[in-house]
Amino acid sequence: MLGNILPRLKQGLSKTRQAFSDQITDIFGADNKPGDSEFQKLEELLISADVGYTIADDIIAKMRETPNQEYRNAGGPKQILCKILVDYLKDTPKGNERILDSKPEVQMIIGVNGNGKTTSVGKLAAYYRNMGKSVILCAADTFRDAAIEQLSIWGERSGFRVIKHQQGADASAVIFDSIKASLASKADYLLIDTAGRLHTKGNLMRELEKMQRVILKELPGAPHKIYLVLDATTGQNGITQAKEFLESVKVSGLIIAKMDGTARGGFIFGIKQQTGLQVEFIGIGEKADDLIPFDPKQFVEALLLE
Repeated sequence: MLGNILPRLKQGLSKTRQAFSDQITDIFGADNKPGDSEFQKLEELLISADVGYTIADDIIAKMRETPNQEYRNAGGPKQILCKILVDYLKDTPKGNERILDSKPEVQMIIGVNGNGKTTSVGKLAAYYRNMGKSVILCAADTFRDAAIEQLSIWGERSGFRVIKHQQGADASAVIFDSIKASLASKADYLLIDTAGRLHTKGNLMRELEKMQRVILKELPGAPHKIYLVLDATTGQNGITQAKEFLESVKVSGLIIAKMDGTARGGFIFGIKQQTGLQVEFIGIGEKADDLIPFDPKQFVEALLLE
């Protein structure tokens, strides 16, 4: 599904790319191992791109430990840096994933208000549509103004049914109806948009737990995935949000929205080390097909290489 997405990635990541590629080229003037001055400039650059102090220090330490010959064999410092950054983002092998013996696969999408959660649900539906899959959308964000309307528009665009109640309705009741509709239509996926919440809002977290109980009762083993949406423009604050959600919710993976709107995309390199969560999708634009599966190698190449 990835195909040749490097041109799209470079365009979508242009702000973070400018913070990385051009300046790194200026720092690394030769193919040999950099000196102390170059390493200091690189560390400052990494920190300014919101990689974080700890990760930046670790990156520099690994580059210092790399023998001179490896720099020459790899083609220069930028290639060595690429390899190190890709290693930070690589997924941990999960072994044999359980194959669902029935439909639908239920995915809950959670996150803080304003992170691009509902938009990510709509784009995820478009992604599955392009794979030839059928989807039911559940408008379980009955709290935020216009959330139901926003998801309905995405449903019209993708041609998928949206199960919804009135604003202020019991979100678990909407989920119950959505499950019934998904089973009746044998949909491949049920995507559940939930109300934005913070870990500090205990009542909202309890509501999320109630939703999961309703799903589990109707579909044993579900929800099969819980995606947490983070806003790339918040940088390191996104990692803090992820840690807070993990205290109450078993998050399956991350969707990083608005990567096209920030020069602080370097925070993505610290996510896995600090949360244990893998980035599954990134948003690189406003169009329906601008949510793409995350590929560490292509992501780093889009940031650093010409």
